[in-house]
Amino acid sequence: MRDSSFSPSLKADDIVSRMELFFNVKFDLEKTVFFFDEIQDCEQAIASLKYFAESNENYRIVAAGSLLGVKINRMNTSFPVGKVQIEYLFPLDFEEFLWALGERMLADAIRFHYVSNEPLHTIIHEKASAFPA
Repeated sequence: MRDSSFSPSLKADDIVSRMELFFNVKFDLEKTVFFFDEIQDCEQAIASLKYFAESNENYRIVAAGSLLGVKINRMNTSFPVGKVQIEYLFPLDFEEFLWALGERMLADAIRFHYVSNEPLHTIIHEKASAFPA
């Protein structure tokens, strides 16, 4: 995300218009979620969240940042207090990862074999080992 994407105006409509031109696409605001990743790298992007919240449009915005909490405390611009809902996310363990993939039976089998201290069948072990780390 570049600072220039958020200047000279922080108005949500202006930012979205610039993004539409940049990506050569007209966003359907009913079906679009704007995801600003590593938002802490751009203070203007953080400040723009206020304008998205106050807009007449129903923008769906998700902002994420690995060091966002640190950045908020050191910002030179104001943080949009009361306009942003902060949620904390944590990494999934392997069982939760399998659940998210719809692999509940595999997760249950792994748990059963762990508790019973019995090895998984080779083909099931190979399947479980094949998921990306």
